[in-house]
Amino acid sequence: MSPDNGVASIDPVATHPDFHRLGLAKAVVQECFRRQAARGAKHSFIGSAPEPAPSTNLYRSLGPARRSDNSTWSLPKP
Repeated sequence: MSPDNGVASIDPVATHPDFHRLGLAKAVVQECFRRQAARGAKHSFIGSAPEPAPSTNLYRSLGPARRSDNSTWSLPKP
């Protein structure tokens, strides 16, 4: 988290297929939000695959206030 602007981020969260639909990943992300807010975060960015990837269901279920679609490209390593 950047204390200067209150922007935090969360890396993608994944669970083993045997544990899908138990609310574990959602609980982890919500706890990340809680801890970030306790440290002054006002916004949090989550990196994920583009829709309609199954992993986006988790993030959509959190009811984001806003969503943005971005792509990052880089040159291959020499």
